Amino acid sequence: MTHKQNPLFFHNSLEHLPNKHICLLQVGWEKCKPRYQYTNYRNFYLVHFIRSGKGTLSIDNQTFSLNVNDVFLIRPNQLAVYTADAESPWEYYYFAFSGQMAASLVERTYFQNGQLVHTMKDDTLYQCILDAALGMENCKIPDIYGLEHLFRFLSLLIPEPEAVATLSDLVEDSPKKYLYAVQEYVQFNYYKPIQISDICDTLNISRSYLFRIFKKYTGSSAEEYLLSFRLQQAKKLLSTTELPASTIAQLIGYVNSTSFYRMFKRMEGMSPKEWRKLHHDLTSQSTNGSIQEFSQNE
Repeated sequence: MTHKQNPLFFHNSLEHLPNKHICLLQVGWEKCKPRYQYTNYRNFYLVHFIRSGKGTLSIDNQTFSLNVNDVFLIRPNQLAVYTADAESPWEYYYFAFSGQMAASLVERTYFQNGQLVHTMKDDTLYQCILDAALGMENCKIPDIYGLEHLFRFLSLLIPEPEAVATLSDLVEDSPKKYLYAVQEYVQFNYYKPIQISDICDTLNISRSYLFRIFKKYTGSSAEEYLLSFRLQQAKKLLSTTELPASTIAQLIGYVNSTSFYRMFKRMEGMSPKEWRKLHHDLTSQSTNGSIQEFSQNE
């Protein structure tokens, strides 16, 4: 059987030099013919969202029957065969990505611990892929534009923390549970532009009550905890990647990079750029000192 691809859209960034840390490589769509079968074996991550119809996925000696709103992930160098149904062939939207950060990001999604498929509650992911593709061809800086949308895709695939999902079960005489819930909420959502008011709304408690809980058990406020956690994530990215500070700001939940610069300088006494240079200089000195000491011992 022959199959002619009939793309509503398709964007491919593989011909460009990709960002080695994380980058969006492809976005696309395909409405398959009955029984159309495709064998995939690539060196990047590939996510499919089923918009309509159904089909089967064979991967890692497992076979899954998939339907509308199901999403599946194919990892790098993983052989997968997927086949459209004979009566109701599927239509799917997909995106591909790669980079040194890709594996750790996947572990924060529904696909953690080797999971392959998940059922989404709605079709928001489809709409996001469509929006990204429609603007991709005309944007001036496709790599930055793609990065913005990739994180939007992945944010939709991050499960809600169990502690937050059961917050209505928390009782008034268990304030420490709120403390743990806030800490877990921050750890799972710090990359979003959340504020303390969002946390209070989610927990259904007042800001003053949250302040008293944090002061009692930690000596600081929930806002200070959020800032500190974001700062640690920023320092980790500054020390392990070459991503610009403006991109790092977005990755830790700052819509306005100027606010990130102000926060960083207030808490560290220097700009992100100055901190990165100092960290690299100190690391280099430490490494050179160890080499010289080793040589002398020899």
